[in-house]
Amino acid sequence: MKINKKSVLKNLLITIVILLIYSPLLIGHYSTDTYRLIEMGYNKYSIEYSLNDGRIFMYIIGQIAAKINININMYVILLTFLAIIISVICIILIEKILKKYNKREQSIIVALIAYVTIMNFMYLENLYFTECIVMAMSILLYIIAAKMLNEGGNILKIFLLVLLGVFCYQGTINVFITFYFLFALIENKTINKTILKNMCIVLGISLISIAINMLQIKLCGKIYGLEQTRTGKINEIWFNIVYIIKNIDTLLIQSSDLFPKYVFLIFLTLIMICIVIWDKKEKEGFNNFINIVLLTIVAIVSSVIINVVSLSSFGLGRMVFSVGALIGMIYMYLYSTTAIMDKKTFFKYIMIIILVGYTIINICNTLNILISHQRANKLDKEEAIQANKFIDEYENESGIKVKHIAVAYDNDITWNYKEIKHKSLYTHRALMIWWCNVQTINYFGNRNLEKVPMDTEIYNENFYGKNWDSLNKEQFVFKGDTLYYCVY
Repeated sequence: MKINKKSVLKNLLITIVILLIYSPLLIGHYSTDTYRLIEMGYNKYSIEYSLNDGRIFMYIIGQIAAKINININMYVILLTFLAIIISVICIILIEKILKKYNKREQSIIVALIAYVTIMNFMYLENLYFTECIVMAMSILLYIIAAKMLNEGGNILKIFLLVLLGVFCYQGTINVFITFYFLFALIENKTINKTILKNMCIVLGISLISIAINMLQIKLCGKIYGLEQTRTGKINEIWFNIVYIIKNIDTLLIQSSDLFPKYVFLIFLTLIMICIVIWDKKEKEGFNNFINIVLLTIVAIVSSVIINVVSLSSFGLGRMVFSVGALIGMIYMYLYSTTAIMDKKTFFKYIMIIILVGYTIINICNTLNILISHQRANKLDKEEAIQANKFIDEYENESGIKVKHIAVAYDNDITWNYKEIKHKSLYTHRALMIWWCNVQTINYFGNRNLEKVPMDTEIYNENFYGKNWDSLNKEQFVFKGDTLYYCVY
């Protein structure tokens, strides 16, 4: 087989550019979950937070890490690097699909479309966690499965691909649903019986895969004596549906705090207007506009449908990949089925300007968030070190070794550092987050403080009604071998 040197060089360049964009993650970083992983260890964490959540492949990775006892920073960097490489493979796959339907040589446009489809703003949250590798793999498996179904592939093979994707990460199942619908629209240009039949197959495969995944969670829960807290109750379904309908606009406007407010909707509206005008000019009968509206609905509904069962993860970026990928998917449809990006007309230049503008904002937004994240990590370390200094002072003065810690919160907890403008999970204060604040103090102080309940009398006497906006010695009260800490 003859190697296309031009294609290899282009893919290598794309890989290098993406690695540079995401370099703030690749030099090492801490998510709030990382501190919990450090304290629990690979073995326990992989059982309680991977196997118990139905992520078998992440459990296997965790067990391997436990066996070889890999350094935590190397572990995070390696998994993030592999996740980005898998993401690049997704981009290359998208490019091949686009070139199949449009033979014209527009490599830069194709690359930009593929980039904003995969490396979208919602995907930023997927890359935040050590589970990024299985999230990336699930997306790749779902795209391949959707492509195979659209091409009339073997249903059993498609089912196995989706099942593997679910056992990697269930929260991205919307990718399979949305991408099949997109590929079907590109292939058929309009809704027909085949698409409707295959959409039923898509939903059936998705439901069966998730059901099998739930059985695995139940079985492992019984074996290890664990409970799954993220599943909801049947009698809450109607309440959940109403909640989703009422709050879906917030999701689209706020973009899960991973993109500037309203910007996603502005770009979506601009593209919709261009499509309406194009359809009218080309006498398309608004067929393209209708298809894009349907694609938008499928992307949104498939992203939140899982929240009908439980609201625990509603609106989180890692659960709504298809919403973040929507602009890219619309361009995939337009590039593959219309001449809007081909003819040297006003429309072509407008659509290119919109695409380039969206790409630039996407990259700048990514860099801003990742740089802010590095700064937040630095401030977390500084706060944890300062907290340990307060403990050291008490131990030196009293001669008592602090062994326990009780945690409470002031009247108005501060989620993010005031020094950092960007506000999202990437900049959440580690000492504020209840599942990792003690772990963070332990990690940076090389301690093993054990968490105990807050004493009501001490709380009322020292913390009740108080509200701080920075770390203060008043937040640390010592009694014997116990630290009573009020988080600002």
